[in-house]
Amino acid sequence: LHFCYGGIDIGTADPTVLLVGGVDKQGGIWITQEYYERRAKFDDWADLAGAWDKKYAVREWRVDSDLTVRMMQHAGLRAKVPYKAKDAALTVINYINDRFAKDEIHISPQCKNLIRELETYHHKTDLTGREPTILGTIATGQDDHAADALRYLVLPLSSAQASAAQGGWGEMRFSAS
Repeated sequence: LHFCYGGIDIGTADPTVLLVGGVDKQGGIWITQEYYERRAKFDDWADLAGAWDKKYAVREWRVDSDLTVRMMQHAGLRAKVPYKAKDAALTVINYINDRFAKDEIHISPQCKNLIRELETYHHKTDLTGREPTILGTIATGQDDHAADALRYLVLPLSSAQASAAQGGWGEMRFSAS
């Protein structure tokens, strides 16, 4: 994979989630790695982020904490806060939903918590009559930490994906484990 990015949702009592993913030559998005730990401390996951950064040549980590971004930058990692302008979350949710509908997002079986979150969401009732979508109008009190990390990771991949279609890389596949 090329154009690899990481998404991190920082938790305190909630889980801290790290995801790494990239784009293949056909523009498919592949989520390859997951770290998911409640009450994780920076030292618990920072070394892993550094190892994944090297292994996957992560172009950038999108992290939902200004302080954590500064700490990661101090450690030599490229990190930024995610783009959170008005409607940014809805835009990336729509993009993710579209890519899932086209079978263009592939999640490694190792990413058990991301899969669990996506498969077990319950949506609030939509009074407009529209069918709810994955990652949209999530009912209160559900785990959405891995889904948030997915949003942070996918947003920069959405622009890199167009470049991936120009080719030159091998195909990606997950083997059954």
